[in-house]
Amino acid sequence: KIPFSKEELMQAQCDSVTKNNLKNAYIRPLCFYGSEGMGLRADNLKVHCAVAAWDWGPYLGAEQIEKGIRVKVSPFPKRDPEAMIYKAKATGNYINSMLALRDALASGYDEALILGTDNSVNEGSGENFFMVKDNKLITPELVTVLDGITRKTIITLAADLGIETIDSGIHAEIALDEVHGSLGYIAGKKISLEDGMSIIFHLSGGIERDLFVKVDGRASVVDHLKEATCVINADSRTFVMLACGRIDPQAEIDAGRISWTGDNEWGERVAKNLRFTM
Repeated sequence: KIPFSKEELMQAQCDSVTKNNLKNAYIRPLCFYGSEGMGLRADNLKVHCAVAAWDWGPYLGAEQIEKGIRVKVSPFPKRDPEAMIYKAKATGNYINSMLALRDALASGYDEALILGTDNSVNEGSGENFFMVKDNKLITPELVTVLDGITRKTIITLAADLGIETIDSGIHAEIALDEVHGSLGYIAGKKISLEDGMSIIFHLSGGIERDLFVKVDGRASVVDHLKEATCVINADSRTFVMLACGRIDPQAEIDAGRISWTGDNEWGERVAKNLRFTM
C-alpha cells in the first residue's frame, strides 16, 4: 500500500516544481519497493515514494520536430494484453520500449514504431500514435497502449476543436491506404523502376484491391493499367507486412505468398524491395 494519500502526492508534485523554480517541467512520481529482502514475493518490502521534476525540451529534439524523423517498425511487438497490465504506468512495461528504441537507434533511425502481436499499430517507444484521415483523428484502441495524460490531452483538445477521434485502432485498410500512397516512392527509390515500366499489384485475402504504378519521367500511382511490366500477386496482409519491413521477402516468396507474372527479373526485384520507412 502506498503510504501517502492522493492529495499528499499531488502536493509533492506541485512543490517539486515551485521549489525548483521550473517554468517548463517534466514531473515523474515514482513508487517502488525497498531493499528489505530479495525474491518475487515482495510481501515484506516497504513501499517508498519519490517525485522528480526537471526542465525537458522537445522529446526528440527541436531539429527533428522541424525536419521530421525516420521511424523503424520494431521487431519487438507488445505482448498479449493478458500478460501485462498495460493500463498501469509501470516501469516494467518500459523494457519493451527500451528494446525497440535501442534497436531503432542502432539501425540509424530516430524512433521505433511498436506493433501488437497481431501486427496492428500500437505506439512509439515513448509516444502515443495518432493519424489524421478524412478530417478525423485515429488512434489505437486501449488494449496494450498507455492511457496517459498525453493521449487524453490530445483527444480532449481535438474534441474542443470539433474533431472526432476514432479510437478503435489502425485497421488494415487504413494501413494499406498509407502504403498505397507511398508506392510511387517505393517504385522509384527502392525498386528503381525504369522509365516506361509499370507494375500492377493484385491483392487478395482480407482486402481485395488492384494498385497501379507507372514510370513516366517519375514513378507515380495511376488509376488503371491494362498491362504492365510485371504483375505482383499477394494477399493484402503479406503486402502490407512486406512494405513495413516486418517479414522476410524471400521467406514469403519461398512459401508462395507472393508471386509474379510478366518480366521475371523485375517481378523478383519488386517482391524483394517493397520495404520502406513509415
